[in-house]
Amino acid sequence: HEGYATRYESDVVVAKDRPAKELRVILGEGATVRGSVRDERGQPVANARVVAIKDAGRRFGGGGTLERDIGFTDSGGKYAIDTLTQGTTYRFGVMAEGYAPVFEMTGEEIRGKAHEKDFSLVLGGAISGVVRRQSDGKPVEGALVVVAVGRMPFGPGRGRGGNEGGEPPRTSTGQVRTDADGRFLLE
Repeated sequence: HEGYATRYESDVVVAKDRPAKELRVILGEGATVRGSVRDERGQPVANARVVAIKDAGRRFGGGGTLERDIGFTDSGGKYAIDTLTQGTTYRFGVMAEGYAPVFEMTGEEIRGKAHEKDFSLVLGGAISGVVRRQSDGKPVEGALVVVAVGRMPFGPGRGRGGNEGGEPPRTSTGQVRTDADGRFLLE
């Protein structure tokens, strides 16, 4: 509900022929993050989708429920998400048609009720190719092709993309499966 922090209950059991128990969910006042999404020329990006993903500390692991809050930009590139939970860490991302998506690799704890967060997007491109087996060169149908572009954090000063006092590392990712001829196109 607008203005209230999102809350998920994951230990709810519903079973046939069992008496129902009362489920009481109490919503607290939400924290708000607002800002703008602009392109590389500084022009507003309308209809961009801004996502706040609760950072449960499991970067790529499974388990648990993916908790996220979403907002969309207006014609002036402005957005607001007012359903965040104070004291919770989120990773933010933004996607818009025709632009490369951007996702933060590190979380940010939401303290207090109001935060500003702006994003800048660059025009997207395309990558295509064919996946073949190394043994005989035949195309591979259904192969998952994953592309990650950006600075990946490998710890302070370690490896390419180490973040020594710069902006938080951000990445853009995409994935697609190959067709019957092993071909893929990711836009």
